[in-house]
Amino acid sequence: MSNLYANRTIKWALIVLLLAGTLLRLTLLGSKSFWLDEANALRVSHLGQGVLWEGKGEGYHPPLFYMALEQWAELGEDEATLRLLAVIPSALSIPLLYLLGKKLLGKE
Repeated sequence: MSNLYANRTIKWALIVLLLAGTLLRLTLLGSKSFWLDEANALRVSHLGQGVLWEGKGEGYHPPLFYMALEQWAELGEDEATLRLLAVIPSALSIPLLYLLGKKLLGKE
């Protein structure tokens, strides 16, 4: 019975951490203007895929990031919308980190 209780507690703790982590990432998301690297990423994403694959985009990220950003920018080019592209995988890293720790520590 205690194992069932422990599993349920861990499940709810993980849900609370995921919600809290997401909320913290979303708080004031669009309150600051673009940083130089964010503005540059948006500029590079508009150069086209050919330029990206040739390595002439002067970007710091892999080409797939700029392609994703180019598509994401269709939703809007304001600070909050563009930063949301990074928030989603960042928030999803919380449960993934839990699963990795569980696997590395050999816990069931």
